Amino acid sequence: MLPTPALQFAVREFGLDGGVMVTASHNPPEFNGVKVVAPDGVEVSRGQETEIEDLFFGGGPELCPWDRIGDIRSLDALEPYLRAVLSHVDVDAVRDAGLRVALDPGNGVAGLTAPSVAVELGCEVHTVNVDVDGRFPGRDSEPRPDNLDGLRALVEASGADMGVAFDGDGDRSIFVDELGEVHWGDRSFALVARDFLSRNPGTDVATPVSSSRVIEDVVSEGGGSVVWTRVGSVDVSRTMVDSGIVLGGEENGGIMYGPLLQVRDGTMAMALV
Repeated sequence: MLPTPALQFAVREFGLDGGVMVTASHNPPEFNGVKVVAPDGVEVSRGQETEIEDLFFGGGPELCPWDRIGDIRSLDALEPYLRAVLSHVDVDAVRDAGLRVALDPGNGVAGLTAPSVAVELGCEVHTVNVDVDGRFPGRDSEPRPDNLDGLRALVEASGADMGVAFDGDGDRSIFVDELGEVHWGDRSFALVARDFLSRNPGTDVATPVSSSRVIEDVVSEGGGSVVWTRVGSVDVSRTMVDSGIVLGGEENGGIMYGPLLQVRDGTMAMALV
């Protein structure tokens, strides 16, 4: 098991021809699905999705002969991914800050990455709903404010500087401040964008039309422009790839940090914030 962005990183890092993530993302446990990943590590385009669906519902591809069947090999994708995330953060600066953080993976696979990264960053880590369990016994897998009472209580009880909640497949994160207030994703995206633009002025940023104007305000202050996209992470990521944009995000907590990979990544977003 691993988060969706870790699989996407592995596809690109190891030069694979593609990947398939078995996940229903933030949906209830009775659902399941697949995300198909292209060789560049980004989900396939809408057009390619349609081609795959047409092929599947048309009976599927022709099966290969028995003597051409491939083999299965295992690889360690988590450790290289964790090292890559940390390589994009000023680890010493975060360690010097001596932060105390509360994490709520929601029994999703971010529990395999986020606590480890926070510990490596020198944080004092407190967790709730950290054990991976696809039945999501702790809370609904969608990190909405009404699902985060447990995290808010943990922030208060532990005196944490911030809390972070994740969705089921670990590609989104929602933040709680030290007072227990939940902040929607466009605010955390604005923080990341402001910091990035302070170091890379004039950078263009991609975000869907569902995002608030706070993103445009922050990007304009940094000398950049907003490229508005259709709603959907695939549309944002593919726009980033096609236009050479290295930063993107959504109001639902999906932040795409291109220096690592132009896909949503909850653990990377946590480290950046």
